[in-house]
Amino acid sequence: MTSQRIWTRVGVAALLVSLSALPALAGVTIHCLYVGQADATLIVSSSGKTLLFDGGENGDGNSVVVPYLQSLGIATLDYMAASHYHEDHIGGLDEVYNAVGVSQAVYDRGWTYTTATYNSYANAVAAKRQTAFDGQVIDLGDGVTATVLALNGNGTLPSPYTDSGEENAYC
Repeated sequence: MTSQRIWTRVGVAALLVSLSALPALAGVTIHCLYVGQADATLIVSSSGKTLLFDGGENGDGNSVVVPYLQSLGIATLDYMAASHYHEDHIGGLDEVYNAVGVSQAVYDRGWTYTTATYNSYANAVAAKRQTAFDGQVIDLGDGVTATVLALNGNGTLPSPYTDSGEENAYC
């Protein structure tokens, strides 16, 4: 794994989790799962609430993410979030959802996409799927929150990038 890739994951985790009180930090663990060039990040708060952000490529859910969750004793996730609909981010989410489920919500950008991977994801999570919104706060208990900082090219952080026509141009 390149140092750029490591720092990208650290940056994503740092932006994803906003802590409202320093004592809450003590019990938070952020797990960056190795799923090749794809992404899968698990956040576990001190209260035990969980958020899985992306799930790797097709097959990574069953081969990497689910076994890792089981090794931690996690039988059900509280929350799941998809950054965007490319296969290296949502490919394994349907497998994870089908294996362990989600008790609260599955957040994504709310648009549709025209791939078999997207269709598998959308069909699997339909019962818990919700469209995230800019500034949305997800309460992970004990003062730990995850905040949506940017969505669909809009958000609380200014972007120096212009739309390249890519589905994830602002990721």
